[in-house]
Amino acid sequence: MCTAKNQEDSVVGEKHGDAVSNLKDSLYNNPATSRSNVLLNPMDKRSIDDGVILVNINYDKIELSCKEIKTICIPEEFKRNIRTSSQIRAIFQKDPRRTCIYREFYTSSDGILIKKDLVYYNGHVDSLTKVHFNGARHSGVTIRQYLERIFPDNWQSFRLHSYEVACDFDVDIKDFVDQGLYRSWVRGKRDYKGTKYLGTTKSKRQTKSYDKKEERLTKGFDPGCHEYRLEERSYIPPKERPLVEDWLSGKWRPKAFTHTVIGDTSVRWEGLTDGEWRSIKKHGFQTTLCSKKRTDTRKAKLRQLIKEHRWIPLETLVNESLYAWTLRYRLEYGISVKYSGKHAKAHQSSQAKQGLRSGALHDGRRENSSNRAHYRFDNR
Repeated sequence: MCTAKNQEDSVVGEKHGDAVSNLKDSLYNNPATSRSNVLLNPMDKRSIDDGVILVNINYDKIELSCKEIKTICIPEEFKRNIRTSSQIRAIFQKDPRRTCIYREFYTSSDGILIKKDLVYYNGHVDSLTKVHFNGARHSGVTIRQYLERIFPDNWQSFRLHSYEVACDFDVDIKDFVDQGLYRSWVRGKRDYKGTKYLGTTKSKRQTKSYDKKEERLTKGFDPGCHEYRLEERSYIPPKERPLVEDWLSGKWRPKAFTHTVIGDTSVRWEGLTDGEWRSIKKHGFQTTLCSKKRTDTRKAKLRQLIKEHRWIPLETLVNESLYAWTLRYRLEYGISVKYSGKHAKAHQSSQAKQGLRSGALHDGRRENSSNRAHYRFDNR
């Protein structure tokens, strides 16, 4: 398996290198998409005959919440929907397991959803307000502008409640991912209508994979350039939720795909028995590891093997892409994320050379500047 440096070196010599670079630039400049990563293809199937797979990493569903709302200004373009008390009682009678339900909904044509008045099954009413954004449509700048418009006195009090991160592959790698996908601390898994779920619906973290093109065709949308999606939903406990400003500026970074690994099953790993290899190729690594036939010692060995034979550094790529997603917000509002470790002086000196101190900010560094590419933010 090649390292990230070897991957970049191998792409440089390809005849389609310029086309790939242009595609990456176009995706990077998209206001709601972080960037696209170029990865070597370990399978027999090739992508556009250039030996690479393009992976688009971005937020999907974003949920913000706030308990203390003083003023709310719903724009005229939002559609209002109110559930009456009789409708709420009917829902609880139909499904007693429901613990909460919203009384008022406000929806916009571009995917923004506002929920008010959270009602618990025991009759207790909490004033929690939630706002849902679509990460594929809304950049950090757009999110802040909507919050300032709808909640002028409270937008800074909003916190990140939950989020989904999507990895879209430009080729169909379903069989490959199904074989090598592994996520630790999974209490349940299931298949439903072609979608594979790792983790229960009420767990803090859930991973799912499915055919992205088929989903878009089913919904009546253009199939697009993406064939397969790997997605992770994360729920943040109340005490750990960051303020919206810290999240949008990159001061707080989400830990997505921290416990998820895709093993490279294009070649057999050293240390596997014949039975384990056959089981991985037929049922996948996750099912093979959970088998009751294997001892705890053998399961620990299998976990070690998949980490040694991982296909791509998924966690690193996702972290870098989500940090890059905050770039437009930082450029727009002139924010530089400061480092406070033991090498802070050297770090600040490096930032000064790059022109990142607040005193060096000028209009040329705004997001519409033609020289934007000359300014970099330290991602350490």
